[in-house]
Amino acid sequence: MSLEDASFVAQIVAAAAVVVSLIYVGVQIRQNTRATKLAAVQAVEEAIGRTEQLIISDGSFAEALKHGMAATAAELSDTDRIRLNVFYRHALRAFQSAHYQYRHSALDESVWGPQAKSLAAIFQADRGLREHFAVEKYMLDPSFVEVCEGLLTSNSGLSITSGPKPLSKDA
Repeated sequence: MSLEDASFVAQIVAAAAVVVSLIYVGVQIRQNTRATKLAAVQAVEEAIGRTEQLIISDGSFAEALKHGMAATAAELSDTDRIRLNVFYRHALRAFQSAHYQYRHSALDESVWGPQAKSLAAIFQADRGLREHFAVEKYMLDPSFVEVCEGLLTSNSGLSITSGPKPLSKDA
């Protein structure tokens, strides 16, 4: 084998090694992307779950929220108004985080779509949230505000209650 033949064989081996390396990198990127998306889903579920946990772990807060869903801010006690404002801010930020991750392809439509429907149902049922959003939307990402305003104007007939008497939309 001549020196030229050996050089040719070395180039073929080097090219094959580059192809194998590229395949390996591609597989690693795909696995990393999947892991990132799964982590994003978990983070969204935990953030929204923490919001729901606030309701189910504290009966007095659940009562305040129930009252706040139909009352105006002026009809609430100062304490309940503060508690609900902080709660609404937290809830909107949890949904905003989900929307941000969806916009940046960390969440699939199959995850964001049901979250958006849930938010639409909550907006329809909760006068306090609608009032809070109207006052504090300047604190939110403009693209999320646009989504929320679309949800507010839609009349999807969604409900957040499982009982026979859904809450009414008074505002």
